[in-house]
Amino acid sequence: MNYGWASLAAFGLASVARAGVNDKLPPEAYQDPIDRQIAQTGKGVAERPFPCAHEYVENGVDTIESTPTDLCVKMMPQQRWRGLWRNNMEGSTFCPEPAKECPTHAGESIWLDSGPGRGGRGDLYRVDFIGRKTMYKGPYGYMSMYDQEIVMDRAISIELIERAKGRPPDWR
Repeated sequence: MNYGWASLAAFGLASVARAGVNDKLPPEAYQDPIDRQIAQTGKGVAERPFPCAHEYVENGVDTIESTPTDLCVKMMPQQRWRGLWRNNMEGSTFCPEPAKECPTHAGESIWLDSGPGRGGRGDLYRVDFIGRKTMYKGPYGYMSMYDQEIVMDRAISIELIERAKGRPPDWR
């Protein structure tokens, strides 16, 4: 994803999920030694202002591009996941079995990246998939508000179990 400096200012640098000195991820969470160094020292290097961020100029606009999570941080091996997925407008919350509701206040919050399709905003699905979870707890997902992230590598099944309240059946 590309972000112009105006967008970064508007989001208070929150759009760069792995940003700066207050980064909650330990240096050993990063795959790239340069990202580990930046996380450890809190000081960026040329064209790398934050861990997993690359700075460049595109069409005269200063831009920062974030590396996808599974290429940035260490991930657990692939495994099969089952549970509930809430597809919100600015959220993609996964609640592993035996969750009966999602989001839930029990356990860690998990961002599901590469969800099993578009889905309706606010709808709740029962999902079964193969994916990889981040190895370290940290700031993931929208506005860095999730403890973990799971990257879906292959969907096995998805079943709509609850439409968002007040949404017509064909609304997307």
